[in-house]
Amino acid sequence: MNVTIPNKKFGGSVDIPESKDLTHRWLIAQALAGETDKVTYNNFSRDIISTIRCIEGLGLGKTDRGPVIGREICYLDCGESRTTYNLILPVAAALGKNCEFHAASLLPDASAEPFFKALKVHGIRHEEKEDGTCVISGKLTGGTFIIPGDVSSQFISGLLMAAPLLSINSTFIIQGQINYMNYIHMTLQMLKQCQIQVSMEKGKGDISYVFKVNGNQTYVLPEVIVPEKDWSMAAIWLCAGALTSGPIVCPNLNLDSYQYEKKIVDILREFGAKIDVYRQYGAYKTVTPDCDTITVMGGDLHGIMVDAAEIPALVPIIALTACKATGITVIKNAAGLHETASDRLKSVRDCLKELGADIRAFKNGLIITGPSADEPKPNRKHFLKGGRVTSCNDHRIAMMCAVASCICDNPVLVNNAEIVTKSYPDFFEDLVNLQK
Repeated sequence: MNVTIPNKKFGGSVDIPESKDLTHRWLIAQALAGETDKVTYNNFSRDIISTIRCIEGLGLGKTDRGPVIGREICYLDCGESRTTYNLILPVAAALGKNCEFHAASLLPDASAEPFFKALKVHGIRHEEKEDGTCVISGKLTGGTFIIPGDVSSQFISGLLMAAPLLSINSTFIIQGQINYMNYIHMTLQMLKQCQIQVSMEKGKGDISYVFKVNGNQTYVLPEVIVPEKDWSMAAIWLCAGALTSGPIVCPNLNLDSYQYEKKIVDILREFGAKIDVYRQYGAYKTVTPDCDTITVMGGDLHGIMVDAAEIPALVPIIALTACKATGITVIKNAAGLHETASDRLKSVRDCLKELGADIRAFKNGLIITGPSADEPKPNRKHFLKGGRVTSCNDHRIAMMCAVASCICDNPVLVNNAEIVTKSYPDFFEDLVNLQK
């Protein structure tokens, strides 16, 4: 699907979809509690549908038995969702399910080898095939797990969610610093709300953390579950408000969230955007009290230094925002984006350059040169030329290019724009509603 976006300004209020990361976790917890319809959400993205499909494939949720191969092997289609795979696999292992995981995103990953070595010690056999299939068999046993901190934090979260199902207690010793510790905190918060007891202690020497989880625990869900809004999606529209006169209003956010992407508020302030924050405590009696309204009203933007180590998902929209900022913006510590499906550092550079940006990539980041501060403002009405770009089969690149239309001389045509449904199915509907 190709979508052409006219060069109009953005303004208005937008209802941000629920956090994908939290919705994945709550849907799995719901299934493990033997419940079906307690999680309230509207974000039926392809990734979330993948998790629902795998839960049902395990024989949990609404179906008594999911699709199987023969009589003993569960067929689990993760679609394009690596998160689904990383969270579901330890749970399937704890349930003693023999499974085939399928998805193009599951090509062999050397960084996962230490995780599978830890599983092997605890009764799980696995095989990763070149066609993207991962086969596991056996039943996970409890005890002591030694895991490097540089494996995916989602694997660690999956183990923490699986451990209460085991017959004996488990201890997880993490060697080295955990990448994206905030996602572990997100998981621990959810487990606490499900009455699952997990202790966390800081380690010594090369041990960063020790987690202890008792076996034979039962998931007990809260009465109401509404996952908080997704800050990475809110960032798209908040930046759109900074790029145009706005205002863009994003209600029902949570500034106390464990989502690192909430840092976009501070980043936009540093850029020079005009931001209003309204906090209303006690407005929602839900699991996560989303009660913060953020409004962005443009501003005279200037170049800044951005450390992207904890916020890789925000790099595309921050790079776009930098195209309007006078002077130079440097985005550093983003080397991990080379490992994404689209090599996101390269795709951000290529797409924005195609639209007319002055942008260069270096080993672990981007350098964007905006307009000169000495240039008269009337000549800076638009900052990019527009044109035809590809989404690089990357949902965040597609959304970045679409929002770029507001600072282009000509419309922007995005190829393969349907990729946004991976995370934000209503993106283009919201975009049209916000265009003035």
